[in-house]
Amino acid sequence: MTVLRRSLLFVAIWTFVFLFSGCESKEKSHDFGDNDPNLVLAVGDSITAGYGVLANQSYPYQLEQMTGLHVINGGRSGALSWEGLNMFESHVRRSKPGYVLILFGANDVSYRQTQNTPNHLLAIANRARELQMIPVIGTLLPAYRDDAHNNETKLLNQRIRKIARENGIRLADIERDFGNNRDLISVDGLHPTPEGMRLIAISFMMRISIR
Repeated sequence: MTVLRRSLLFVAIWTFVFLFSGCESKEKSHDFGDNDPNLVLAVGDSITAGYGVLANQSYPYQLEQMTGLHVINGGRSGALSWEGLNMFESHVRRSKPGYVLILFGANDVSYRQTQNTPNHLLAIANRARELQMIPVIGTLLPAYRDDAHNNETKLLNQRIRKIARENGIRLADIERDFGNNRDLISVDGLHPTPEGMRLIAISFMMRISIR
């Protein structure tokens, strides 16, 4: 069974659980305050924004279709993680989501500015928690460019896993879920294909399911 087919099976199981649990995403053990537990904010760079695919193929759009939750696409092409941190407050103040999905770092690798990337991601997640939202941090997709870029992506993902684990933050391990399936990445070696976008949506969906 391929990675994508296995993930699609997870979708079917998750949908069954979702539908037969009252169609509510709200978790009994979490106080969302005045945030909407059925609203998801996805923040990130061009991967979140949907570069290279149709609007209805972006991962936020596909996630909305899978779950029935409203998903706001807060992606901005070219954004680095520190810019994401600076933009975050204005995003959440306008929308008050119950969940925040965080996917920054690809541009940090491209510009060789990864030293503080995990701290920026952690700061976004911690601010979301202060506002009674549930954050989910995503690891970066596998990169297929030059060796230095590819290796830096892998190293950064190790650091992202570490900060998520040490701080009790939910992690969508997108790199792990993609595995070595090169077909999920476009010819530029960085952005996902429509099928790759679907797998990102699945990775995040499995971390916002009812517990």
